Amino acid sequence: MNKIYPTYFEEIKRTANILNCLEYLRPALVKSNIMEDIEGSGSSDSDCGSFSGLLKLNDSTYKASGVAYMPHTNDPADAVVLSYENKEGKSLLFTMENADSTNWTKKFSVSKIPYDTIVLNAWAFSANTGKAYKLLGSQLVIK
Repeated sequence: MNKIYPTYFEEIKRTANILNCLEYLRPALVKSNIMEDIEGSGSSDSDCGSFSGLLKLNDSTYKASGVAYMPHTNDPADAVVLSYENKEGKSLLFTMENADSTNWTKKFSVSKIPYDTIVLNAWAFSANTGKAYKLLGSQLVIK
């Protein structure tokens, strides 16, 4: 599979939504930011890598890192998704990173996350199936 790094993101987004409404996309676009809604089955957390590091860069910026690959293969994940747990225990997507290798890093700001104490999780995402697989390990952020 080839990855596209769009220059004209808004145009591609609009076109993808139209194609999705016409049911031309397989799998369909993800419609939820709740990770459990797109969680893949049949793999344990350790089958897909780990969320092994979290480094505080300043008061609101952190750098997450780890290893992510598709279940039952050594292929890199198509993307790594970071989520935080809400008060109901659901994991809500807040940022993602295209994965070009099994090792990944992502800088992000916690300023838009509404809680003071945050449990972060990372997920390996497959563009072929539209499913996400939780990585081993969670990280705690206290704002």
